[in-house]
Amino acid sequence: MQRIIIENFGPIQHLDLEIKDLSLFIGEQATGKSTVAKLIYFFKSLRDELELYLYDRTPIADNLIEDFVYNKIHATFNVMFSAFKPNTQNFNIIFKYTDTRFIQVQTRIQNTLGVSIVNTEGEGQDSTEMKEICRDIEKFRDQYFSKETVLVDSSEKQKNKFDQLLDLQRIKKRIDDFFSYDGEILFTPANRSLLAIFPDHLQAIYSNDFDSLTAAFLRRIATLKPALNQPLKELIKELSFSKKNIPNQKVIQLSLEKIELVLKGEYRIGNSGEERIYFDEKSYIKLSMASSGQQEAVWILMQIFLLLLNREKVFLVIEEPEAHLSPEAQKSVVELITLLLKENGSQVLITTHSPYILTAFNNLIYAGNVGKEHPEEVGKIIPPQLWIDSEQVGAYKLRAGTSEDLMDRETKLIRAEELDSVSQSINQAFDAILNLELQ
Repeated sequence: MQRIIIENFGPIQHLDLEIKDLSLFIGEQATGKSTVAKLIYFFKSLRDELELYLYDRTPIADNLIEDFVYNKIHATFNVMFSAFKPNTQNFNIIFKYTDTRFIQVQTRIQNTLGVSIVNTEGEGQDSTEMKEICRDIEKFRDQYFSKETVLVDSSEKQKNKFDQLLDLQRIKKRIDDFFSYDGEILFTPANRSLLAIFPDHLQAIYSNDFDSLTAAFLRRIATLKPALNQPLKELIKELSFSKKNIPNQKVIQLSLEKIELVLKGEYRIGNSGEERIYFDEKSYIKLSMASSGQQEAVWILMQIFLLLLNREKVFLVIEEPEAHLSPEAQKSVVELITLLLKENGSQVLITTHSPYILTAFNNLIYAGNVGKEHPEEVGKIIPPQLWIDSEQVGAYKLRAGTSEDLMDRETKLIRAEELDSVSQSINQAFDAILNLELQ
């Protein structure tokens, strides 16, 4: 199981936690929820940064491993966490991909950034495995990107393409194994409603003004939009006919129901390219004029729906999925997220302020616990597709620069007293005032 250790970075003084298939982070504002989420995303997405060398033909000045460390890890870290640079000294962050393999980022002499790629399994401090992967990539680039390679014969060209594909798959497998993950890695930021407010052409104009995670999110959504110019049921039929890997129909039907409950309609792109929420075939509202809850939720919902439809495995970070949504809608979002978690073998990390999000997940965990002994009875209350195994869940409260594990190992649930501690405080104040009135 993967793990992150953070010392003295931003609002975090000390944190050491395991990353489960479902990771939930709660806490007051400015306690470090987003910082931890972004750090986990950063370390997991280094795999994608390394894989880019297999496609990018830009010449490399140094050897590849040095370029990866200084032009990828250093540069990406400095861009993503530039806000902390003036305030952060002597920090140390370790991300463990396995028990023996990790990447460490820390401050060194004169406040410079130090990066170590380590495999402790019989290799000392340097990762021989990473060096071998980088040499493999260099050979691949020399063989297939070289201008000197001129193939005239068509059969030779075909064989070269086939060999290139095999080598590409082999190296990607080595990279996936090193980083211990083979799915997509995605981040859904808190400011996602920008998609509804800014038309596509304005997003392109102002793309340089967005932070790197928001810009990446906007680019991804732009690639998804063309598939959504038809009713979702038509899209399901189209993909079912064209693909052998047909999605689970019960799961897809459940996902449609959850989307309908949240959006009170169906998202679709009209013939003019305008984004709309349709209530029926003729009635709709422009997304830019829809409720703030619909604007915030739509691309959480559509993204997950398409991942389910294509049966894609993913590590997905979602910041504040509850934004502007009623408790009932929050419950539906949680259930849709759970379908992704269960169906595709995916991992999800959520930051939230909402007790409703935690309570909704707790109910699904409880269903998973009791459903082992009473599957039929529990199945009538909550469908088995929504049961969550408590062993898959990590729930953490961030406060005072550290984290607190919220999972009760006896009940195998999120601790009840933490679900809505503010309501308890409010009720206590109300009771105290009531007692005064009754005296």
